[in-house]
Amino acid sequence: IDIGLQEKIHGTTTGVLGDSIFRVDPGDNWQVIVFGSRFGKPLEGMQLTLNPATNHVTRCNGVKYPFNIPEEAVSFTNIADTGTTGITVFHVNSSDPGSPRPIDGQLYVYDIVNEIGNSTTVKNDESSTVNIQISILLHTSYKVSEGGPTWYQDIYPIFKMYANMFPTMTSILNLASYEDVVRKKEMIKATMSLPITDPSYMPVTRDLSKSKQSAILEWLDDPKLGTRPLVTLEELHGYLQTALEIELSTIPPYLSALFSIRKGHNNEVANILRSVVLEEMLHMTLVANILSSICGSPTLNESSVIPRYPSTLPGNVHPGLTVSLGRFSLDLVENVFLKIEEPDETLPIQFRQTQPPPHEPTEETEILYNHYDTIGQFYYQNIWQSLNYLASTQDNLF
Repeated sequence: IDIGLQEKIHGTTTGVLGDSIFRVDPGDNWQVIVFGSRFGKPLEGMQLTLNPATNHVTRCNGVKYPFNIPEEAVSFTNIADTGTTGITVFHVNSSDPGSPRPIDGQLYVYDIVNEIGNSTTVKNDESSTVNIQISILLHTSYKVSEGGPTWYQDIYPIFKMYANMFPTMTSILNLASYEDVVRKKEMIKATMSLPITDPSYMPVTRDLSKSKQSAILEWLDDPKLGTRPLVTLEELHGYLQTALEIELSTIPPYLSALFSIRKGHNNEVANILRSVVLEEMLHMTLVANILSSICGSPTLNESSVIPRYPSTLPGNVHPGLTVSLGRFSLDLVENVFLKIEEPDETLPIQFRQTQPPPHEPTEETEILYNHYDTIGQFYYQNIWQSLNYLASTQDNLF
């Protein structure tokens, strides 16, 4: 007889009574109720162990962020035995996990392992280990600005994440727009005030912490704008992508000049050009690495990124400089290469300062530079200052 489906020889079943997936906030306490049975009857004396699961990660542009870190943010009694009813209870407590990954909170996954070989109702030669899992989304504590939540400091960082997740909603509600959010604040307040089990509750992903929900609802009653930050993470992504394109656009002119030199002639010049090309490639790699490290995505495989010649450099750098492809010449060195490589020492002193910008914008720091006389000026104004500012105002930028 071919058996298609067969109960395990020991007839043991384990499971979770009620929820096995939990969305919790720091300071919450809850219970995980587990049952054990054998051939449909309560199984007494089953030892259950709660262990952190392994090999679970969140990925962001190739970077792995392990689950269950920090371990101390979730505490529990990890061993329990079933009673006469075949039921046991794990008591679980939570604290603030901090910001161990780029998105809110942390995920914790645990295996509930039962060893039934020691049970008086099961023979040792029939022992088995059965795993079931519970999952926990533990939110990060969210503190608003002193004096109450404002759009720029407290609400925009939350809403911008959802605007990125659901771009098709923009035509209905643009969560990244202060004006649109204020215009539709009553609708937002109504949907966010519903029970989480209501089909119309927002956000639909049900992943908003109580502290963030409270901050948003408080702000909707008094939608203060606040002070615009000097730069946002999304703007820094754009600056780094432009820097990537600047470095890319400098490589073909050097290669064209290098390939125009006959093999065996002007070896010293050829070696210098070759070393410059390698340096520009290194610059591209460094920029791409920085962009990836802050959850950006370097782009090189789109037609808009491919340089075309003759042209100016991307990012409005050296707007009066026309870069072309041509054979090596002293005129090319003097009028193109030397301008591309213009060093930082030629910049005005304010572009060579080493102090990070202030946390609050001033009249001076809000000046918009329409063009950049050197590549170094572009890097300093848009990347170096932005990195320093964001690192001083955001936790775990990298």
